[in-house]
Amino acid sequence: MDTSKMNSSVTTINSLGFDSVWSGANFTAQRDSLNEFMGKLNQCIEDVNTFDKALVLRDEYISICNKISDLYSSMRSCDLETEEGVSAYNYYSSQVSQYEAKRRELRSEIIGLLGKFDGIDVEVASMIDLNVDGGIRILFDVPELLDIYNNHGNLSVNSTGLFALYDSYDDHGNLIQSGEDYVNEQIKNIVGQCTNGREAAVNVGLLLLQLAADKGVKLKYENEGANGGLNWGQLNFNQVTGDYNYTDASPYNSDVTYNQGYNNITQVQEGMDCCAWVSYLVNVGASDDPSSVNPQGFHWEGVPGLNSFGTPVPPSEAQAGDVFIWGNSGNPYAHTGMVVEVNEDPNNPGTGTIVVTESGGKYSWLSINEYSYTTNPDGSINMGSHGGTVLRDYTDVYDGTQVNHDNYQGYRPDDPNNN
Repeated sequence: MDTSKMNSSVTTINSLGFDSVWSGANFTAQRDSLNEFMGKLNQCIEDVNTFDKALVLRDEYISICNKISDLYSSMRSCDLETEEGVSAYNYYSSQVSQYEAKRRELRSEIIGLLGKFDGIDVEVASMIDLNVDGGIRILFDVPELLDIYNNHGNLSVNSTGLFALYDSYDDHGNLIQSGEDYVNEQIKNIVGQCTNGREAAVNVGLLLLQLAADKGVKLKYENEGANGGLNWGQLNFNQVTGDYNYTDASPYNSDVTYNQGYNNITQVQEGMDCCAWVSYLVNVGASDDPSSVNPQGFHWEGVPGLNSFGTPVPPSEAQAGDVFIWGNSGNPYAHTGMVVEVNEDPNNPGTGTIVVTESGGKYSWLSINEYSYTTNPDGSINMGSHGGTVLRDYTDVYDGTQVNHDNYQGYRPDDPNNN
């Protein structure tokens, strides 16, 4: 709306020197009324300009929504059996991520503008998912990461942790960028692009792998201290706080304090046991505030604990963000990891490949791996050389139906029966 004429009138009225011409009680009353009217007029002009800005942003928002829908259509038309198709799919996916970030930003700005008006309800519904197929969007190049991590000579094992890789110093040795702050900001950015808990869990896992690979390293399996195979009798444990540290008699650093919750990036980034890796990622997906430094959506569970959540599903029904559990002859809960994608052979149902992120397992470091699988009569699968592997649907965990907040007893480092 053009408010230039109203602005001109306001300027004219303000320029009239009433005080130098008139006086008296009646004038004072008229002047006060005029000043009140002028204040309301100025507010009206500001409101009109604000509403006009919201309308312009709305048009931009609609345009971006249409663009995202077009990109999803393009993604669905890609032939993922060809290298060109995979490349095109990854390009469209990266474009979706960029436009989704802008869409969220515009939506927040529009709601903020409308919230200035009395009588306009800005308690709007959550953003709709423009992916009509409802698939889980992967924000990283999975084939590229697989190639990097499975070519053993590409990466060296890191023992300092992810944060240290991103610390930056000036010429005098002063810290100018905190690696911890940087990594947490990247996690926040990725979570902000995800539309549900599954997406957040899978993509944060891929992010950590990508951040390490970008520095030419892979993160080691098991943090010295915060791991599943604790040395009983060589630690001090506080059952009230859940904190523990190792004694001088142990091979671990006795100055470092860990916590049984083990569900935060500060501990995980140093290296992690398989169950801690999955617990952290599920926690990111299940948390009310997954971008916080220590989200509180899901506690650390050992492999048997992770096996108690969700329900077994065949590979054809498994989704990114589900969890696999495999065992061996001596332990039915030997290892766990997170599903990234399942590719069933259309010509031979019940067989195919499965891509996972895992700590340990195929290689003794945090990695992304691909296994061939076949399905057993009981519904379990043979994943690589590991028979009897179970895929567990974690939908109820991500949507909050299954939680371990109330009945969680904690990982007990003083109890050798913990796995």
